[in-house]
Amino acid sequence: MNLRPSYPGWRPCLLWSGVLLLAVGFVAERSWQSLPLPRVLETLLLGLAAEAIAFLLQRLLRISLASALLCVFAGVLAWFVGVVPLFAMLVLAAGGFCLCRSIAKDVSHEAIMAVAGIGVLAGLLGWLLPFPVHYRFVYLLPLLLLCISGRRHLSAALRGGTLAWRAAVTASPAIAAFAVLVVGLASAGCWLPTAQFDDLAYHLGCPRNWMHWATTGWMCSPRSGHWHHGPATSSRPLCKCSLVSKRVVRSMHSGWSLQQH
Repeated sequence: MNLRPSYPGWRPCLLWSGVLLLAVGFVAERSWQSLPLPRVLETLLLGLAAEAIAFLLQRLLRISLASALLCVFAGVLAWFVGVVPLFAMLVLAAGGFCLCRSIAKDVSHEAIMAVAGIGVLAGLLGWLLPFPVHYRFVYLLPLLLLCISGRRHLSAALRGGTLAWRAAVTASPAIAAFAVLVVGLASAGCWLPTAQFDDLAYHLGCPRNWMHWATTGWMCSPRSGHWHHGPATSSRPLCKCSLVSKRVVRSMHSGWSLQQH
């Protein structure tokens, strides 16, 4: 059964309907009354600074504005988060892609493969919680082996992603630059100081506890480990990267949000 819509322009309609619903909800709920003005000004200043630096990179390197913005936000992320945590996050994504590629060969979307593979690794990690095997080399070695065994598919995916990026930017350079700017501003939460209580008490507390109990194992009891065994599956990749890099990997928050949605 073919469940795809027969209307050829359903994708743009679906995209702009989301923008329209957002505008209607903003007006209907009078969201401007509770909008934090300092946060808005900080976001605008950060966006203007990123645009200015990206404009200079565009002129110097002769690349598109979207690619320049991507370089700016990637460089800022590596500067604030650290090279080793960022490397751990990339190795986890690559290992998840290679694992899913070896299991589900009919899946064609690389991003879906990476997220699904990370989910499988997170589930496996939950079963290993009671055992004292949570060391850096125990996590890093299987990921590197997965990357080495699937290096051809990984290289092909990187080449395909590069070609798709260039085609999308060439087709709509302004929209591509705006999309990168929005995603980059949203990713600022991965490297700015955390102020939200939920992030401090739980999402950043999970890897801290994981690193503390790494050599002894976690107790399989509802009182002490129910969050790690149950609903915290999406936070296990964050814990895994943190254990590999020996520090809390804040850049993994974007991956956590992707898995949650």
